Amino acid sequence: TPLVCQISSQSVSFALLKDTIMAAKAVGTKVFDFVKISESLPSSLRAQLNGLRSQYQAVHSKLSATSEEPPAIDFAKYESAISFPGYVESIKKEYASAKYEYPADTNSSAIDASEKAALAEAQKMIEDSKVRVAALEAELAALHAERPLEEITIDEYLADKPELKKKIEEEINNHNYM
Repeated sequence: TPLVCQISSQSVSFALLKDTIMAAKAVGTKVFDFVKISESLPSSLRAQLNGLRSQYQAVHSKLSATSEEPPAIDFAKYESAISFPGYVESIKKEYASAKYEYPADTNSSAIDASEKAALAEAQKMIEDSKVRVAALEAELAALHAERPLEEITIDEYLADKPELKKKIEEEINNHNYM
């Protein structure tokens, strides 16, 4: 039984290596536009992005150098070198029969939903900001439309500000001058 366990673990590791390389190749097809990402980041984070870019390029170049299929195992070479009868043949059979399926993608839908929620929230913030900017611009325009304080009397200034006029009158009536 130790031999069977050893054979199974070797065949599993061969198959896992093959699947890992193929999965890495599939991941390596994603292309990032670092210039576009850089434009959307504040300048304080661009150095970190450049570090990430160099790491990505190093991994991408190593990944590009690997073949999509692992090199074929020369079982004939091992049969001539290993004298134990049937050992290489059993490993070859285990290796050929090992099949692994990629796990089901259960996270993409949650990530997409989270992205849509974040985009909707960002859009709402943009709309709220536009409304706030419009209100501030209107207030600024009203301030610019007023005459300079050197040319206006207190009564003229308070004529269109009844709340302020009422507050000042209450303070005077209560003898609260500070």
